[in-house]
Parts: sequence; structure tokens; C-alpha cells
Amino acid sequence: EEPEHLPENLSMKTIALFKDPADEKRSVTKIGWHPEGPTKMVGSYSNLRFQRTSDDMPTTSFIWDINERNVPLLELRTGSPLICCQYNMKNVEVLVGGCYNGLLNVYDLRP
Repeated sequence: EEPEHLPENLSMKTIALFKDPADEKRSVTKIGWHPEGPTKMVGSYSNLRFQRTSDDMPTTSFIWDINERNVPLLELRTGSPLICCQYNMKNVEVLVGGCYNGLLNVYDLRP
């Protein structure tokens, strides 16, 4: 007897890949879409094995645009790696990021 609902064969395709510009391998720890547009996103990068983090480990995270995927739109610099980040839903020019060392960084993205 066949079940009433058979799973559909779904297909999907990759439309963009974004490579961390840092030489040292890091994980993407959080992705946040820009609230007002379908093409901008922020990604926080960190080494999840913190005990193995070197002094040379980059602490930058990036804002990307799907249409300009070869180079980040903006670099977010911190003293400690960002673990999470999120746009302010009421003011999209403000972004907050949580660092591994416990600090919260608030970024004003206005030029």
C-alpha cells in the first residue's frame, strides 16, 4: 500500500558563493539578511575552536551583496571575533554584533 502523500522531487541550484577573504580557515557563525532588501547580508566569521585560535587569526566580518560577490561591501573590524550579528529592524543603518570576549559592538553603517 502506498502512502497518501509522496515526497516531491525538489530541485534547487546555488546562485552565489561567498569566500572569506582571510587566509586562515574560519566558520561562518551567523548570517543576517538586510531588512530592506533581498541582496544584502551580513556574515560573522569566527574559529569555533577558540583554544586553537592563533594571535594572527583575523577578527573581521563582512557585509556582502549577492550581485557583487567577489568583494565584500564592508568590513566589520573588532578586537575579538564576532559570533553573531543582526541588523536593527527599525533603523537598518545600525548593526549589532556579539563578540567572543563578551562585548557587544554597535555599528553605524551610514557613510
